[in-house]
Amino acid sequence: MTNPLNLIVLYVSDLDASRRFYTACGLDFEPEKHGSGPLHFSTTLPTGLVLELYPQGSKAVTRTRLGFVVKNLDHARRALEAVGCTGLSTPKSLDYGLVSTVSDPDGNTVELVVAPAAANA
Repeated sequence: MTNPLNLIVLYVSDLDASRRFYTACGLDFEPEKHGSGPLHFSTTLPTGLVLELYPQGSKAVTRTRLGFVVKNLDHARRALEAVGCTGLSTPKSLDYGLVSTVSDPDGNTVELVVAPAAANA
């Protein structure tokens, strides 16, 4: 089975300083912007894991966003509800798949995405 963890988003107080820091650690970032969202930097690791650096904006710097590829949002919702989680957002179609978000017990955002390839499998 492949690892379902596919996304880590770090909200940072100084986007350029963070990009320089992680570039010095050996990562190669590309600038990205999705729709009306902010300019951010993204890199895809050899394993397929995407690491993105986003400007902090109104979000706390200490918060992290994780993304998981799922085959079916309804199954994911039921699994999360079974462990007491509520508040899964209404699914939204984005350029990289059907996406829904929820907060983990510490308030970190967790993104669940049905990628186009997974939806057609």
